Amino acid sequence: MKTYRQLKISRERGNALLLVMMTTVISAIALAGAMQWVSTNSRLTSRNNEYYRAVAAAEAATEKVVGMMARDFREHDWSVVDGKLADYRAALPTEAESAHWQGWAFSDPSGSTNGVYVARRNTAQFVELNSQYVGLRGMAATYSVIANASQIASQQETPIAAAVRQQFQLATIPIFQFAIFYGIPMEIHPGPNFVVTGRVHSNDALYYSGNPLTFNSHVTSVGTMVNAFAPGDTDHTGTPGSNVNFVGEADQHTAHLHLPIGTNNTAAAVREILMPPPAGESASSAMGQQRYYNKADMVITVANTGVTVTSGPRYTTALLSTNDWQKFVTTTNSFRDWREERTVVPVDINVAALRQWSNTNSVLRPILPGNDVASVYVDDQRTLASGQMAAVRLREGADLPADGLTVATAQPLYIQGNFNQPNSSHLGTTNTTATKPASIASDAITILSGNWQDANSTSSDLGTRVAANTTVNAALLSGIVPTLDSNRTKKYSGGVENYTRLLEKWSGRTFTYNGSMVVLFNSQFATNGWRYGGSIYEAPTRRWAFDLNFMDETKLPPGTPRLSAMIRGSWAVLPVGSTNSVYEAEVINIGGGG
Repeated sequence: MKTYRQLKISRERGNALLLVMMTTVISAIALAGAMQWVSTNSRLTSRNNEYYRAVAAAEAATEKVVGMMARDFREHDWSVVDGKLADYRAALPTEAESAHWQGWAFSDPSGSTNGVYVARRNTAQFVELNSQYVGLRGMAATYSVIANASQIASQQETPIAAAVRQQFQLATIPIFQFAIFYGIPMEIHPGPNFVVTGRVHSNDALYYSGNPLTFNSHVTSVGTMVNAFAPGDTDHTGTPGSNVNFVGEADQHTAHLHLPIGTNNTAAAVREILMPPPAGESASSAMGQQRYYNKADMVITVANTGVTVTSGPRYTTALLSTNDWQKFVTTTNSFRDWREERTVVPVDINVAALRQWSNTNSVLRPILPGNDVASVYVDDQRTLASGQMAAVRLREGADLPADGLTVATAQPLYIQGNFNQPNSSHLGTTNTTATKPASIASDAITILSGNWQDANSTSSDLGTRVAANTTVNAALLSGIVPTLDSNRTKKYSGGVENYTRLLEKWSGRTFTYNGSMVVLFNSQFATNGWRYGGSIYEAPTRRWAFDLNFMDETKLPPGTPRLSAMIRGSWAVLPVGSTNSVYEAEVINIGGGG
């Protein structure tokens, strides 16, 4: 029995030892597995972290180039951007910009370490735009920027690289596709019911009130949009009317829309597009391309010594005889402007006579691409007496030349009578099917009705200047006298509702307007502030609408300024060394542009 008990104890001890050994082995295996898992997970985490850092670095490299291209396009045009593609490709992040980039290597899809991939994908086309510009059309071209990035001091056996591609549009937007466009703070505070039928944009703040006021389309502003009166507006008291209806979207703090005139896009700089070019300025410079003078078919220069009318600077110089220009230009009239408190000495242009002369002349028709005169610039250089003001006045303008008409001047401009509506049955309506492309660009714009008589203008009795119903169909680009002008006692600009100036008793009459209203700067010649009543004017019934013709590229007015915009499209992580995402074809359409 004793021997059996000892054998049993020995057997049990052996089993226990075996169990301990097995447990130890299993624990060791588990520990090794855990250590392997930790090691593998650590390596995977490290690789993932390095990969995502590489993606971020590649994105930063593309973003640097995209920013450079957007800036150059905003200030210039496609020719400058396309001429600098080699510069963009070499524009890698550098240690001078940040010490962080000391540890990174960049390349393009071919493996070249000299830069990134930059390519234009298509020719510019007039297309529907995307992003914040939905509803607008513009000339757009698509570009791709691709960068590969890898960390130099990699913790991996093989450095991990990542590739990022950005595709975007560079687009020009005709400024007259906006019903209202302000380059300076915009104010709109109409008394009666007021409806805005097209897109609205302010490159600054937008102050509004309504009784009611309705925006039927998208409204954007670079600054704030607020139901309030502008600071310093002492003409308005009390609480602004809050009956304002935004049918479309209303977005503030949006992108600034530039005219491509160079680096300075202030209101004072933009006003230079109305001025003749200074000596030595190239017509192909950023500002030179935007000047109305350089885009004109005909230039009318009025000096103390007389009148000279020539072809525009784009063409072979042709000089009109006195007998020619006197058929449509007069410089001997004058009238009183009670808002400016000055006598206006206008350069009068009889548009009907200009159209007739343009149809048959042998001076300009042979050198103009469309034969007919479509754009006129007036440069009034006369030295006038104190109390006088130079200006341009358009008369007999119901029927325009065949290709339309743009008239520009640095001086104020007056439109007398119906303008650009040859079909009398369409007067007083939004029907613009019979109109021609037309625009006016000037220091300020005043509408004189068909009842206007110069002889009656000197009377302070407004009853001697009773307006007639008048229709004007044209895009208007001019300045205003802004709120907070320290040179006057009245502190309200007059707002959009008084953008077109009036000098008659319009009570019970209708002013019908179809077009686009653009304010880019402050007036420099017609500088007296907005005033109502008295000897100046009484308001009409306003029947205003955006002219949908301007959404058609072929119906834009001659010489229409175009705004520059960068529109972001696709962002993709690509296989390193590729210009394609595995999920998409080589050519990507962004808003139809490519």
